[in-house]
Parts: sequence; C-alpha cells; structure tokens
Amino acid sequence: MKEKQKIMTAGNEAAVKAALEFDYPESGFRLELPESFTDIIGYYDEPSDYGELEIGSGVVYGSLNLYLHTPEEKAEYDAMIASVKTEADMTEEILEKNRKYNEGIVQVYSVLGVNGGRTYKDIEHMAQDTGTIKTVIDLGEYDGYHYYSCIVNLEYPSIRENLSKMNPEALEKYRKLMEMVEMHPEYIVLKKRQPTFTAPEIGSVVSFEGTDLDGNPVSSKKLFAESDITMVNIWRTWCSACISEFPEMNELAKKYAGKNVSVVTYCADAENAELTSKAIDIIKEYDGFARNLAYTESLDNALPWPSTPTTYFVDQNGTILCYPIKGAAPEMYPEYLDKLLSHEPIVSGFDTPSASEEHTYTVLVADQNSNPVADAVIGFCTDMNCNIAKSDANGSAVFTGPEYPYHITIIKLPDGYFCDENYSDTMDTDGGSLTISIVKK
Repeated sequence: MKEKQKIMTAGNEAAVKAALEFDYPESGFRLELPESFTDIIGYYDEPSDYGELEIGSGVVYGSLNLYLHTPEEKAEYDAMIASVKTEADMTEEILEKNRKYNEGIVQVYSVLGVNGGRTYKDIEHMAQDTGTIKTVIDLGEYDGYHYYSCIVNLEYPSIRENLSKMNPEALEKYRKLMEMVEMHPEYIVLKKRQPTFTAPEIGSVVSFEGTDLDGNPVSSKKLFAESDITMVNIWRTWCSACISEFPEMNELAKKYAGKNVSVVTYCADAENAELTSKAIDIIKEYDGFARNLAYTESLDNALPWPSTPTTYFVDQNGTILCYPIKGAAPEMYPEYLDKLLSHEPIVSGFDTPSASEEHTYTVLVADQNSNPVADAVIGFCTDMNCNIAKSDANGSAVFTGPEYPYHITIIKLPDGYFCDENYSDTMDTDGGSLTISIVKK
C-alpha cells in the first residue's frame, strides 16, 4: 500500500463546479464531484456517514458506494421487487436474483479522520484489513481532525473476484472513475463535524430523578452510592441484540456483586404502561440486575445514547469513568470492570467498515390487499446492535450494512394498521428482501 501526500486547503471550494454533492455531517466532510462523475453505468448509493466508529476512539469514517448496473438491469430489478406482494411471492429464484444484484455494490470513496494529533499510521493497525487499501492520500487537518482518502485496491483477491462478475462496460467506467478519485482529492471538502450524538465527558457527573419499572422513585445519587461501580445498560423492548446479551449480563451481575459492582438496566422505550409491562415481562427471567429503570427524560438527558444497546460505567458519586460501549459486548464488560476496579486506563479502538462486505436488506410492507404501506418503522438487528428504517411510498424499508443475519422486528405501524405482535423473521447474511403482511383496520 502506498501513502501519498497531497495536502489540500480545508474547507475550500472544489476546482470544478460540482454536478453531484454528498454530505457527511457526522464525519466532517462533503463530496463535490464534477460532471465527469456522472459518466457511469450505474447509480450512487446513499452516503454511508458512520461518524465516530467507536465512542471515544476519535476516528470518524464515511464512504460512497456505487451500484454497477445498467438502467435496464435496474428497471428489471425494480419491477421484480414491485411484483413481490406477499411472502409467498418471494421465490428462491427472486432471492437468488436479489443476491446477485447486490453483488454489484462497489466502493468509490472511503474517507477516514482521526483526532488527538494522531495520523493514519497511529491507527492503521486497528483496521480490519489494510490489504483492501491501495493508496492513502493525506487530505490535511480541519477542526482537530486529520483526514485521509483511502483508495480501494481493485486487485485485492476478493474484490477482484467480485468485480469479475460485473458488466464489462460498467466495470471499465468504474476503473476510470477510481483513477479520478485518486488524482483529485480536492473533490473532498473538509468541514466542521455536526454529530447527532456526543458522549458526556469522562469525569462528568450523572444526575437524574426517575422511576424503576415497578413505578418506585429512583434517585441517581442514592442508586450509585450503593456500589463502587455501577454498569448502566440502555436497551429497548424491540431490540433483539439488547435482549440477547441479558443472560451474560445476568451472570456478570452475580459474579461481580461480591466486588461491590451492580448492573442496572434502563429501558429507553418504557414510556407508557403497555411498553413498561412488556419490559417487565422480558426482564422477569433475569434476576441478577440490581435495578431496572423506566424511561424518564431526566435520565435520557443524563446518559444519551446513539443506538441500543449502549452501556455506561459510573462510580459511587455518579462520575462517568470511561466512554460508553456501543453495541452488545458481553465479552468486553468484564474487561472494562476489571480495569476500572484496578484503576487501569481504557483505550477505545475501531474497526473500519468494509464496503466489500456491505449488503442491502429490503423489507416490503403491504396490507391484506397487497397495497404498499408507508411510514412503517422496521428494526434490523444483529447480535451487536439494532438499526431502523421507515418504509417509503412503495412500502420498502431499506437498510444497507455489513453482512449479518439480521433479525427483523416491527417497531411501529402507522395509525389504522395492526399485525401479529409476536412477528419476527431473519434475513440472509448476504442481503435480500422479505415481505411483511399487515392488516388495515
């Protein structure tokens, strides 16, 4: 892998008037691409703006992907998806066509930023596989972050194999596009980050008043004073990744009780009687948690969360001891607790998402008459965390992410619709689609 120095003036205007613009507020940059970037066979995906990859890592990341499909291929694919009205319509043939279609996703831009006076060399060893990167271009510094453009290595074995399946003309245009990406880093315009989530500072004190799931009043001051360290796990009733780690957390609570450590759960969607009752039913079989808290605005403000699960660690005074852990991580909790009990520092790392392993997952929501339903909120959950997507006018809720067997959950339906409250399904690891049939009242 080569490293290229080509410093640009942060926040400058692209040399050529932009024909395409893609914004990355979480990561701190914008793509301003000239007309030549429209000379493709295919279409650009929505920007993947990951922001900070791991809370406290100080490493931000954003990427842009391209679907290498002709207009005819896309039209055929759209018609195929539109023909799927019920789960019975989802034949093996359609599933296979959908899988092959999603093999056409390729990476165009991969931009990494690192703060704290560090450079790419300081964090390179934490990445998943540096072999997928051909060249790293130094973009310079802006707003405390040092940015780099990572050019994908098209000759990397797995990437080369995937590209060999593509339309030859579309592939040739993509290769020329990647030459422009490498030659013109000035199309990446650095800007001030506008993250939607900012973790509380380590050393700040958490304070809130609320209730537990049984309606009993809870004061953070009294709650945290009962233990040297309190682990606060934030979850939601529909989050399968959250619930899946409860058995390990239950054992953890019992194991560390003798070390004056308590485990507290906070159900962030227990906002009404129905959801509170659901949360109580879920938590009943786990008897190792010291206290189970219900939603309160005061607590939500004190311990903000980017997704669920998110886990905080505080001392007996409510002082935040380290950055929270994002995602289900039962294997990490003992490591954090042992270090905190021994007063050892905790350093956050990161894993750069691999575009070659990303896939598109589509859930089609339709009523009993096969009419598409818009504004249904669908959960796409892994063993680590849960993401959501809302169905559009065509009834499609689309999520693009790493290769996982996603557990599908119905989070919310628009007024006038209902479905089986026990509905659940799992999607294939390499993308695809399924149909959820709901009932219009």
